Amino acid sequence: MDFILTGKNDQREDSAVIIELKHWQTAEVTTKDAIVRTQLGGGVRETNHPSYQAWSYGALIEDYNETVRSESIRLVPCAYLHNMKQGNAINDPFYANHTSRAPVFISPDALKLSRFLSQHIKYGDSSDIMYRIEHGVIKPSKNLADALSSMMQGNAEFLMIDEQKLVYETAVDLAHKASNGKKQCLIVKGGPGTGKSVVAINLLVELTNREMMTQYVSRNSAPREVFKKRLTGTRKKTHIDNLFKGSGSYVSAEPDTFHALIVDEAHRLNEKSGMYQNLGESQIKEIISASRFSIFFIDEGANWPSCVCAMA
Repeated sequence: MDFILTGKNDQREDSAVIIELKHWQTAEVTTKDAIVRTQLGGGVRETNHPSYQAWSYGALIEDYNETVRSESIRLVPCAYLHNMKQGNAINDPFYANHTSRAPVFISPDALKLSRFLSQHIKYGDSSDIMYRIEHGVIKPSKNLADALSSMMQGNAEFLMIDEQKLVYETAVDLAHKASNGKKQCLIVKGGPGTGKSVVAINLLVELTNREMMTQYVSRNSAPREVFKKRLTGTRKKTHIDNLFKGSGSYVSAEPDTFHALIVDEAHRLNEKSGMYQNLGESQIKEIISASRFSIFFIDEGANWPSCVCAMA
């Protein structure tokens, strides 16, 4: 987070205003939820809407900081784009769901921002709010497998932030493009603990709920069996089995059989399929062939065949 202002509101309640600061001068609307396009890193790129960023940081703190919840510290998110003169795109109605939860202010809105801050921070911080947040008791994160059944019912169990949200929305968009046209492939790199599996399972749930034939693929059977066990009793066994597959399941699959194949820990795939790894040419190629859209999650620094990058 860029900036936090703490104090008490007019009701003398402990409050913390989370402010996402941006140097952006312009922004463009996209068709992806909470995603905008702007000048970043020497080029125009897609990134999270500042209001979504600010809100997601606050929601993450509230989800996992037990002190914030138990001591009723009010978290108020907003964003300030101090170099932007025109805010039509950033305040486009398409993003209304996010700007309503975390208002965005641009350069001409300095007085509006001042009034907003005064509304939520009327008195000074006399109770060490910042210290209490920083040293708050952190509740262990939810278990992805335990939350899976609830997610399949359409409940948003895991909040995605920053790159997670961007990858998720990009993947959903590519899955729809692939359903109506050219085959698509996405490779996602991330270090341990960056939430790749969270994104993968969220995609499995979302694309399945959108009636796309989608499977979660992994070489290791352990995570698949855990996920299957958590879903037992909520779905037919055949349906559960069809959601989770081993990486060698596609050696004989017809081209474009599936709408989407989501491959977790793809750097662990075998070169070939079969018990003796003597079937087919390449598990990666088999997966790409079998699906209109394939997404591979790999660890940062993992070796990845150059032929696949060329195909993608």
